[in-house]
Amino acid sequence: MRTIICKKCGTPIDASLGECPVCGAVYYILPEESDEDESTRVWDRDTEEISAAIRRETDPAAAGGPSQPLPGPRPARTAPDRRTPDRRGIFAALAALALAILTVVLCFMNGVFDFSPRQTMPDVVGLTKDVALGQLRSLNISPNVIYEESDLSAEQVIRQSPEADRALSGRENVTIIVSTGPGAAPGPDTVYAEVPNVVGDSYAAAAAALAKAGLVPIRSSEAYSDSVPAGGVARQSPLPGARLPQGGEVLLTVSKGPEARTYSVVLTAGKGGSIEPSGRVEAAQGESLSFALVPDEGYELAEVRIDGVSVGQTAEYTLTDISGDHSVYAVFAAIPEESQPPEESQAPTESAPPTESVPPLDTPELTEPLPEPDAQPEESKPPEETDEAA
Repeated sequence: MRTIICKKCGTPIDASLGECPVCGAVYYILPEESDEDESTRVWDRDTEEISAAIRRETDPAAAGGPSQPLPGPRPARTAPDRRTPDRRGIFAALAALALAILTVVLCFMNGVFDFSPRQTMPDVVGLTKDVALGQLRSLNISPNVIYEESDLSAEQVIRQSPEADRALSGRENVTIIVSTGPGAAPGPDTVYAEVPNVVGDSYAAAAAALAKAGLVPIRSSEAYSDSVPAGGVARQSPLPGARLPQGGEVLLTVSKGPEARTYSVVLTAGKGGSIEPSGRVEAAQGESLSFALVPDEGYELAEVRIDGVSVGQTAEYTLTDISGDHSVYAVFAAIPEESQPPEESQAPTESAPPTESVPPLDTPELTEPLPEPDAQPEESKPPEETDEAA
């Protein structure tokens, strides 16, 4: 390897490289037969010597020897092939995804993502079963009831699960254990009976089925039920499949049928009359409601509209078998006046105009009396001739 000194930065470099790896100066090695000294001249593109090398390349006579080609362009550096995926990165991404999925599943199982409103478990130990059920159902909690023999009085809550004052999730089961009263503990020869399913049966049929199984039916309470008709068994405790000793009691809740719903009937009247009753009236499902319409003086009933549909003119009306909300509106109209002949118009009496005071005329006084009406006026005679005229 032939080592030369870069004239630009002074770094020893390999002559076969073609450029200085430190400062990037391009150098040109003169041929061995040149008259130059043995030291190799290094060229920098920023100096005038590169121009001289170009002139020698184009004019060999001026250079004094055969020309040498300028060093070619630097070979492009080969970039590493990045198209090949990194297996370690793929494995790390898959492991992170599996860990995230496992975390989400565990959170769902533990109720972390349960955003339903939480209730606090009340303390019902020591209360009777009916009171405990009332408190729990007021909180929208439907507990499981399990009966157990104890020294406490019958129908009294012995234990509860979960404990009192604990926050409940929407999917958590609540159980209360109710005492069946004191009694002899079952021995090894005790015969057990499986509680049959009597929900939906009539109370008589359910009592017969329980008696046949060696159990005692107890009619505990009544409740409304949309699915079980009145008189049927809506609930039972213990649940079907439980095993009780022979003679054990099974509490039955008898259905009162669907709970009657209440609807509103709004009664209003227009101008010229009234409706009785008026305003908003509550009516139970299946009931009837009667109302009367009373017009005012000078008005008459025009029509009655129920839910916007006219039912004609009726002084009284009854809504039967009410199964929804209704509106009643009474329309009244003024009675038209009867046609009467027009009264005879009397001509007004003309009143004499007021007399005006007229001043008297200046007339000469009459010296001779006026002739009487019956007297004829004497004919005018020529005046008699006097003796003098004769």
